[in-house]
Amino acid sequence: MLGVNNDFPRSMDIVMWAKNGATFLPLTLKRINEVLPDKVVHERIFVDDHSMDDSASIADKFGWNVYDNTSGGIGGGFKEALRRVDCPFFASFEQDLLLSRKWWPTVPLHMKKKRVVVAQGWRLSSQPVLNAIEKVTTDFRPIIGTPLYSIDNNVYDTEAIRRLADGLEKFRYAVDSVLLARITRAGLAWVTEQNVLSLHLKPVGFTEYVKGRYGAPRMAEYFTLASKKQLPPSEVKKFTFEHLATRLAASPLIGLALSYVKKQPWLSIYYPMVRLQLFKSFKEWAKLEGGKSS
Repeated sequence: MLGVNNDFPRSMDIVMWAKNGATFLPLTLKRINEVLPDKVVHERIFVDDHSMDDSASIADKFGWNVYDNTSGGIGGGFKEALRRVDCPFFASFEQDLLLSRKWWPTVPLHMKKKRVVVAQGWRLSSQPVLNAIEKVTTDFRPIIGTPLYSIDNNVYDTEAIRRLADGLEKFRYAVDSVLLARITRAGLAWVTEQNVLSLHLKPVGFTEYVKGRYGAPRMAEYFTLASKKQLPPSEVKKFTFEHLATRLAASPLIGLALSYVKKQPWLSIYYPMVRLQLFKSFKEWAKLEGGKSS
């Protein structure tokens, strides 16, 4: 098993990887300053992915050291930020996440627990309908299969993550899933504190959200990794044809049941929409994979 600090992060670097985030960065960076005590923050590391707006200059004005994401994507941003970290602990925050005022010290305190190398809070969308739906899907996680991990408001054991981060720059989206799988296989732990809720600033409707989050361009990476068993076991099972087809067939009934129990009518539309989009994305991915092998 890898060595683990099992200590409270009294000092840490904070990192952010961003692309065209100027709309929300003044809000999110200001909130980080309000939540984290000055004495805790060692370095502010901002990795910019070729933004076409003022993201880099905004970060600079807030005292962040700005670096280029030469590889591109979330994985490239993560690895470049990690390369710059020189504290035993570091924290990552997303460009459009308004950090919960409860985050410090509640989330970092989990790092004192045995085998824990990543701890995070959770987040819900700022869009009212999505916010209500996400609350329900979190409550019914065993039925719906909602993953409760991300890399948008986390604290990490630097040395442990460095040993597990090889090749993460290759992944544009699935960095959190790959990292969780590696952590689990190493006998270590990732904790999500659901009582610390940050706000994900997403001014989009749920139709646009579903297409963006579960569409083929993004999901292809997850399907490929699942086929190679490089995701957590629960995710590997979720991304099989049999599982996706079964969930799609049952989705109208599950959506209606959840809608009735939670008095949230949008669920009767949202859940089947998600399952249909996932199934369509899988079929598109499978067709492309079949073409490669023929």
